Amino acid sequence: MDEPTHKINTANTDVVIVSYGNVADVIELVEQIRHEPNVRKVFVQENDDKCHSQWFTKSQEFLIATHLNDILGAKIDHQVIVYLSDANMGFGPANRQLITLSEADYVLSVNPDVEWFAGQLAELHSGLDELNCQAVAGMVREPSGGVDASFGQVSLLTGKPGVSRDVLTSPLKCGRVGRKVVTYPGSNLLVRAESLHLAGGFSDYFLYYDEADLVVRLEKHDMTSYVLPIFVGTHGRAQSTGDKVGQRSPVTTYYATKFALRFAKDHTPATYPVFFVARIAYCLGLLAKKQTKASRAAVKALIGR
Repeated sequence: MDEPTHKINTANTDVVIVSYGNVADVIELVEQIRHEPNVRKVFVQENDDKCHSQWFTKSQEFLIATHLNDILGAKIDHQVIVYLSDANMGFGPANRQLITLSEADYVLSVNPDVEWFAGQLAELHSGLDELNCQAVAGMVREPSGGVDASFGQVSLLTGKPGVSRDVLTSPLKCGRVGRKVVTYPGSNLLVRAESLHLAGGFSDYFLYYDEADLVVRLEKHDMTSYVLPIFVGTHGRAQSTGDKVGQRSPVTTYYATKFALRFAKDHTPATYPVFFVARIAYCLGLLAKKQTKASRAAVKALIGR
């Protein structure tokens, strides 16, 4: 494995959060996570320009920046820095941009619609050290009380370990060992900064599979990732993509299809034809459920539009 070249200046953790119009929920998440031990800075990027004005209500407490150059290389006393992007960069590119601002030993990426449980950052750090790995994630509960298992499909794509159903249903009986994976729930990831930079950081996946892509690239550099049998929060409060219970939005189906196909092409091309056929069946299933708009969106992604 190559030697790390990124210089580390602190022994703490920087948190990165990409928002799209979920201002109230993201502010709540920031308040929950900024008080975790060893959190150095919290970097937020707001990708929805229609919501920029809402952030200025926190301007006395947060640093609000409208130009990235206001942050790069600047000595900033604020713990929370919010960058108001004039374009929707998507999650992968925005995470990549925020991480360029970090000078910490560790980076924690968290989805904007996670309600964080106090004390869980320390649990993630413990798992990282005990397993001597490069990245760890915790599990998250859905608002219904179930477990977010959206990563299972990526595990099927790679043909390599995901999280077992035993871990999902009874995480406590699995102890502290965790499960080595090539993907993870997609809502939180604690990674060593030197490993993150060696793998090239987040790529240009706009929405969905950006975290799975990163974990696969870590593995290609002989760097391991684990999902821990702990719950770090509740997922799905904000629902910026417009999903409803039992009904996928066109935004979700379009990007989930587009970047699942991209993921298969990038990392497991042998599975691409099988997955393509499976997505056609998925479109037909949406039609059967009379989710016409979502089905059309998925078809657009399949034909490359």
